Amino acid sequence: KCTSASVCLVIDESGSMRGIKETEARNAAVLINEAIKRIDNVRFFCYGYSDNLAVYAETGREDKFALGSTSHYNNTPTGEAMSLVHQRVRRLTSDPVLLLVLTDGAAADSERVREMDRKMREDGFIPIGVGILCDSVKSTFKEYIEMDDISKFALELASLTKGKLDN
Repeated sequence: KCTSASVCLVIDESGSMRGIKETEARNAAVLINEAIKRIDNVRFFCYGYSDNLAVYAETGREDKFALGSTSHYNNTPTGEAMSLVHQRVRRLTSDPVLLLVLTDGAAADSERVREMDRKMREDGFIPIGVGILCDSVKSTFKEYIEMDDISKFALELASLTKGKLDN
C-alpha cells in the first residue's frame, strides 16, 4: 500500500497500429485518464512512440485534447521508448508506477525491452506488456496481457487498470 501512485500508458504508434487498433488504444487512454481523475493521489501519464516520443499526458501538462492526436510512424523501438519514459516519469514523481505498454507487434529492440522491464521493476515500476491482437509481448515482458477482442479492448484495459490500482 502507498499514499500515491501513477499510471502510465505507452502507446505504439507504428504504421501497423493504424485504424481500429489506434482508435481503441486512444479510447483506452481516454477512459483510463477519466477513471483515475476521480481517484485521489493518482497521476496519469501517456506517451506515444515510434520514430520519436510524443507526450500526451504528463504532470503539469494540461492539454485535454492531446490524447486525441496520436499519430503513426515506421518503427517499434519499445525498449528505447521505455527508457525515455522511465527517465521522464521518474523526474516528475517518486510514486510506484503501473506502466502499460500497448503494442500490436514485436519490438525492434526486444533485448532492450527485457532489460528495461527488469530495470524499471527495480525502480518501483510495474511494466505490463499489452499485446493488441498479438502475442509478442509474452517473449519480452515479465507480465503481459494478450487482448484478442478489439471490440472490448478499451473497456477491458480500463477495468484492468482500475483493478490493479485497487490491489
